Amino acid sequence: MMATLFYPARAVERLINVVRIIFGTFILPYLTVFLPWDNTFRKDRSTHFIFITGCDSGFGYMLSKSMDKKGFSVIATCLTDKGAQKLKSETSDRLRTMVFDMTNEKQLDEAVENTKAICGNYGLYCLVNNAGVADEAPFEFQDMAAFRRVMEINYFAMVAATKGLMPLLRKSGQSSSGARVINVASCAGRSSAPAMAAYTSSKFAVEAFSDSLRREFWSFNVHVSVVEPGFMRTPIATTVDPKGMIARKWDKASSEVQNAYGYKFFTKILENPKRLQAILQDPQMTIVQMEKNILKAYPKSRYSAGYDSIFYVASSYMPAFVIDVMCGPFLPRPDEAKFGKYM
Repeated sequence: MMATLFYPARAVERLINVVRIIFGTFILPYLTVFLPWDNTFRKDRSTHFIFITGCDSGFGYMLSKSMDKKGFSVIATCLTDKGAQKLKSETSDRLRTMVFDMTNEKQLDEAVENTKAICGNYGLYCLVNNAGVADEAPFEFQDMAAFRRVMEINYFAMVAATKGLMPLLRKSGQSSSGARVINVASCAGRSSAPAMAAYTSSKFAVEAFSDSLRREFWSFNVHVSVVEPGFMRTPIATTVDPKGMIARKWDKASSEVQNAYGYKFFTKILENPKRLQAILQDPQMTIVQMEKNILKAYPKSRYSAGYDSIFYVASSYMPAFVIDVMCGPFLPRPDEAKFGKYM
């Protein structure tokens, strides 16, 4: 009987010793040394410049106000004078605004030169590539101009801004604070949904660009990460008229395409925006993740925001045929479809 009890007792004792070693070697140092520094930005924030794009409204507008309130020197880019004036009236003198079109190469170059003059020897602590647009419709109702426009704003403008400002980021990377690039993608950049080909393609490009950039610039102490919001209650989702957008695309479609899909398909598609409005979430959920990225000494490579992002991230690891079936109910069956609704 004693021998029977002896071996389990020794096993438990060994397990306790292993737990002690792990706790003392890894967990305790993290809790006492790394965690406090990882959660607190202890530098002089006024000498740390943050360049944020797309600040007329939405995430850019909210993040600019938040970072200004926290003492950082913010350079906020806007597309309109109205957006810039509104933001300026609600923030401190530290915040500077620039009004230009991100897709205009000449205007972007001028903004980069102005930023160099503003940052001086400090360099640029953080670049937040936030500007973006959405254009959603079934593939055959989209013209090539829509694909090019979405990719130009959501991807190529981001690449151009990053390329222009990278010398300033590398300069900041030489300091103990390092530097960081935050690219705003989407949970739709993890898993594609039907009738969103233009938008999701651009966000997949952002994800790939960010991974490549992070692995290339870590040696310069420039950390690159991605923020992946779910469907949030921002102007990109609330002020755009999706029904009107889809209706215009129907009118422009050829008669062959209209006949293939049928008017019933079109009327059903118009119900999708209403479904989307019902699941929109508080955009502050995304701002919290952005702030973590800026303030933490050791930011993660990806920050997801929103309850729906859990599904999108999980679905990116699932077999494709499973997601194909799950996406079936989101699209009605075209008139000329020869196969079942879901496959």
